[in-house]
Amino acid sequence: MSKKIILFLSDLKKGGAREYRCPGGGTVVGVQTCEAPLRYLLGAYPKVSEVLCIVTPIGKGTLPAVRQIVKEIAPATVVTQIPFEDGEDFSAGPLAQIMAAVKKNDEILLELTGGLRDAVMQLLLTSRALSFSSVPTIGAVYSNYGTGEIVDCSYLIGLFDLLGGMQELASFGSVDTLRGYYAKQSGEKSEIKALLDAMEKLREDITLCRTGKIDQRIAAFNAAIDGVEGCSDPLMAALIPAFRTKFDKKLNVPSLIRWCINSDMLQQALTLYRERIPGYLLKRSILLVKENASPPIEKERWETEEDARFRTQLLTLSMLKDTERCFPSSDYITGKNVTFSKLGTILQDYEYIRQLRNMVNHAGDGKDQEQNSKLDFLCESTRYKSLDQVRAADIRKALEQGLDHLKNC
Repeated sequence: MSKKIILFLSDLKKGGAREYRCPGGGTVVGVQTCEAPLRYLLGAYPKVSEVLCIVTPIGKGTLPAVRQIVKEIAPATVVTQIPFEDGEDFSAGPLAQIMAAVKKNDEILLELTGGLRDAVMQLLLTSRALSFSSVPTIGAVYSNYGTGEIVDCSYLIGLFDLLGGMQELASFGSVDTLRGYYAKQSGEKSEIKALLDAMEKLREDITLCRTGKIDQRIAAFNAAIDGVEGCSDPLMAALIPAFRTKFDKKLNVPSLIRWCINSDMLQQALTLYRERIPGYLLKRSILLVKENASPPIEKERWETEEDARFRTQLLTLSMLKDTERCFPSSDYITGKNVTFSKLGTILQDYEYIRQLRNMVNHAGDGKDQEQNSKLDFLCESTRYKSLDQVRAADIRKALEQGLDHLKNC
């Protein structure tokens, strides 16, 4: 592991040296644009092994002066020229050379003063590209000519980690980057820790298909996100409203399934739909169980009484074909404003998604002939595709369609 400085060279300056105050005390002097920050970094980080200089045509004359500065302060430090010709693609030229020169677990320091206005953006691009290769940026400085000081802006690099961590959290439920970011700060604030803990447990149970714990995890997540909304971390507080929209503002079973779809966790989305939607229909009062309903006659050992009642009474071929005629003989009644047409669509969606889930998991939980008959009926509709023709995009569409029908019920 070694530390390396990356900087842009500006044109060669002549004249007297200017003194700059350093972060934490002391001063350095410099004539060239990058000189004072370079002197500061070499003093603050004595184990720098290499200075990578991005050299444009206008900066070529400055390179000998920089070599001399580095030789005076750190004779063992190597100065490497990274040519950057006018009109050249930064990504194909300098960035590719830097990526080749830096090894995994090296640490980067940025000097942001030199170069044209877009140099700062190019160095930030370099920083993010290197972080993807496990090369962190541990410091960033520039010289403020007007105030005569070296400004440490390392915290801005850290904020990119915060933004990246929020994206990972929202898209994949990963908390590692955010935990790493707050570990470098003064530590996780209690409300942020609660959110990360809640998301970590929720994601783990989704990944392992522990659907029995989902209601508990959803409640903990909603409480945690409410708690973090007014936290003292200003950027986190500003990002939370956008973060909420990833989960339809308030997390519930359908929005969790939709999040799984958007995160390409289709198998988990299918399992959640299969396991949790019957209970959701009861919770939302789309369906109600009649008082004094008898226990279901058929019940598999892994089923609850409600699962068995739902499967044996609402997922029969006759019920799927003619919900309005068959429904009164079941142990259920419909909620307010729930039409038989809408309920029939919901049941058909559920049965199709249940068969998709069995196909993906190579599972079966019914008589083959009965399942085939129901699938043949469903595939007569343009809404559903035969399982032997299904692609991932079709599974996504079926899930989203099912959720939309639930939302409109």
